[in-house]
Amino acid sequence: MKRLFWRDRSEETFPAGVRVLMAGYRIFGRGFGDFITWWVIAAYWLFNPRARRISREYLDRAERFAEKSGKGRLRLSTLAHFERFGHAIAERILAWSGEMTRGEADYRDGAFGRLQELSREGRSVLLLSSHLGNTEILRAFNTRRLRVTVNVLTDSRNSRKMAEIIRSAGPESAIHVVEAGDEDAVMKAFLGGAIERGEWFAMMADRLTGEGSRRTVQAELLGERVTLPASPWIVASAFRLPVFLLHAVRTGRRYSVYLKEIGPVALDRRNRSASAARYAEMYCRELERLILEAPYDWFNFYDFWREDAGS
Repeated sequence: MKRLFWRDRSEETFPAGVRVLMAGYRIFGRGFGDFITWWVIAAYWLFNPRARRISREYLDRAERFAEKSGKGRLRLSTLAHFERFGHAIAERILAWSGEMTRGEADYRDGAFGRLQELSREGRSVLLLSSHLGNTEILRAFNTRRLRVTVNVLTDSRNSRKMAEIIRSAGPESAIHVVEAGDEDAVMKAFLGGAIERGEWFAMMADRLTGEGSRRTVQAELLGERVTLPASPWIVASAFRLPVFLLHAVRTGRRYSVYLKEIGPVALDRRNRSASAARYAEMYCRELERLILEAPYDWFNFYDFWREDAGS
């Protein structure tokens, strides 16, 4: 039986609708844009039972985990989850177009000084994130301020239209998108002089890139086992790159930005899978911490915990 991966599903965003929303934000302001976004997302929630089911299953996991962690009983709504997703899409493009500023983000962890130091030294770093929160706004803010070229390794085959909208919103940003599903392209990004030039690399460490993702690790997230890619940890170890976990989640009217340095990654050559699994567990603990703070910022709208979903 063929495995069904998240990227095999048809693109479920509506690029034409997103463009209309962006026009509304720019012409009538943020208040009117938020109002329109709510109605668009409400319609999407109403007519997409599969996405509602997946949202409910995730929120149930988050509620059980919060209760076991002593955070009390959460009462999470699928409609509120969808609404947060819709606003995140709008905010992502507003950030690339310069409509959002760094003043809308609070930097919670103390590793940003270290990242700026590495930037001044011309050192390459590996930024690892996930589909939790809105890392796109960080890319837009920081590439303008630090003027660092960022090579984003992503599998965008299921979201080409949205990627085009984002690129058109911020064409001046020094962002190079590399298809993570193309192993030759990925290795070329690392070996083609980018490290010598002090360029940065960014990867999502929570999704496999397809049936070619033979290097995987098992970890536990919200009390259940998940399959994650081993490639971020293998790459970090092979090229001796400083690794930072980077996330931005919405708390109230502002973003809380978390940057955590996890130090050099050193995999045991004799048991590389077990070594990578330890780093994946560390990564999952960070995701769980942020899920408890911002449960609606989880944007994996597919069967993440299902073994046959490629996750």
